[in-house]
Amino acid sequence: MHYGRWMLKLSPQQYLERLTDYSENKRLNYLSAYPNPDLCLNIITEVGFGTGPMKPFLGHPNPHYPLVFPDMPGVNRVRFPFHRPENLLTFQWFKHNIMCRGQPWICGHRQF
Repeated sequence: MHYGRWMLKLSPQQYLERLTDYSENKRLNYLSAYPNPDLCLNIITEVGFGTGPMKPFLGHPNPHYPLVFPDMPGVNRVRFPFHRPENLLTFQWFKHNIMCRGQPWICGHRQF
């Protein structure tokens, strides 16, 4: 209701269609992270992809540390630059390295 109906003025069907659109014509427009001074890294806690402009960072990341996703089995730790992470952290990368590992059907793979 909050994001779909009130903010975007979409019907429930329109909102679900957008939410489950896994085509790769989206760009990073939202990022939340927190610093881990022991590792000199910013840990990414949330990402958002869409068509709108990049929103300011949420959390309190350290601009001197690169951005990383938390350790996940089977995913190599990739360091994304703090400044302009959208150049490397693309929806295509996120879809194939994060989403499809947990939900293979998103990429057209059968789940056994």
